[in-house]
Formats: sequence, structure tokens, C-alpha cells
Amino acid sequence: MATSVRYDALIIGSGQAGNPLATALAKAGRKVALVEKHYLGGSCINYGCSPVKAMLASAERMQQVATAADYGVKASAPRPDFRAIVARKDAIIQAKREGVEKNLTEEQPGITVLHGHAAFTSPRTVRIALLTGEQQVVKAPLIFINTGTRAAVPPLTGWPRVGS
Repeated sequence: MATSVRYDALIIGSGQAGNPLATALAKAGRKVALVEKHYLGGSCINYGCSPVKAMLASAERMQQVATAADYGVKASAPRPDFRAIVARKDAIIQAKREGVEKNLTEEQPGITVLHGHAAFTSPRTVRIALLTGEQQVVKAPLIFINTGTRAAVPPLTGWPRVGS
């Protein structure tokens, strides 16, 4: 049986708009629920901007070493350590996720983070299939859909899938 809870606002998705919106509403005294199906932080932190920039930073460092002789600096030819590059990227992303979680759960009273999949059952009611296997019904006069985008990942052999 699903429990039913009322909030002033419900935000579906914790991406670039959802987190600041949740924070602003909580600071204004509203009781807020934020639902995230997968990782907190949305596409930019988890699949887009941040991972790409982390990987590009490694490539840039390799290019700097490879062209060091042009600047009068002797250096041996760089070799990429792909496991280390991916591990560095993963550590950066994990730290960003943890920062979002801390901001939403510890630093902002009034925000409840629910991990699960949200589905409308009426205009102001959403049923959430929580990752724990339980169900929760959330009712709110304000519901914001902030589900963002989804990465298209080509099938590459030898590389871990996004989010794994």
C-alpha cells in the first residue's frame, strides 16, 4: 500500500533547474519534494558537461606534454592511462553528486529527496515507485517537470556504459 504525503511543491528531476528551484522554494518556507529516478545532478553533472570537461582536461594535458618541445621543454612522449582518466572523471562526478545531495538534504531544511520513478495519477498527484520497492503518493499544488535530457551512448566495446 502506498503512503500519501502532501507538499507545497513537487519537482520531478534534479537537474540544472530543479535543484536551485527546490532550494529557492525551501528558503521561501515551502515544503518541497524532489524526485530523482537515477543520479542527483541531472544530465550536465552525470553525462554531459562535467564528464566531458574532465576527459577533455586529460586530453589537453597530454597535448601540452606532447608539444612541450615547441616551448623549449624536454618531455617524453605522453601515453594515456585510460583507466586512470576514467577513474579521475568518475571521482569528480561522484564528488559533484555528493555535493548536490548534501545541499538538498543537509543544507536546506524543507526539502525531501525521493529516489524513484514518478508518474502522474491526476493533475496534482504523482505516484512514486521508490527504489526501495515501496510506493509513495505525493500531492502538491505546484508540480514542476525537470526531467531534462538523456544521453545517446553508442555501443563501444571495451568501455563501461554511462552510469555504470
